[in-house]
Amino acid sequence: MFAYRNDVRKILIPYLQELTPKQWNANAYPNTISWVIEHMAQTEDYWIFQIGFGESSRVVVIWMFKIELFVHKLSASVVFYRCLLGKGCTAHDEKSALFKAEGSGSLLLTDEAVLHADHYFASMAESRKGKGVELILPVDDVEMVYNKFKNIYPDHIESKIIARPWGKLDFRVIDPDGYYVRVTS
Repeated sequence: MFAYRNDVRKILIPYLQELTPKQWNANAYPNTISWVIEHMAQTEDYWIFQIGFGESSRVVVIWMFKIELFVHKLSASVVFYRCLLGKGCTAHDEKSALFKAEGSGSLLLTDEAVLHADHYFASMAESRKGKGVELILPVDDVEMVYNKFKNIYPDHIESKIIARPWGKLDFRVIDPDGYYVRVTS
């Protein structure tokens, strides 16, 4: 029925969809459903929010972020992300380029030369960017994006397209500055 790693969710998620607000807010801690959800959310991944609370909740979370990446060579990054996103910039000048999503999300590429010496990122200007961060880009046709991308930027592909156990198809790329991007269905 559900392709989750944790079998408990096959039973729990359909049950959660039927709960009333009174049941959600019961005061029998730690035996309440809200305690169970909190525990699973802290120890596992986002499945409860994606499936248990509905697709619209997940979309709000994805699109609430506006991301700014400080880049070494703006022109190279603009070309890279135009290929990856399949669209041009909404705004562009010599210091930055803005890509806007159909929702409220955006990607701002900014030349790292604009950073003041006391800026938090200034000391990292020459280092590999994005340590410990994974940017996730959901697309409608991941196979089409992958095929286009492997012809233009084959050396930037970190992992080839693959069907994941959680039911998504994705591939991973490294941008010109070292930012790690997962392109997913």
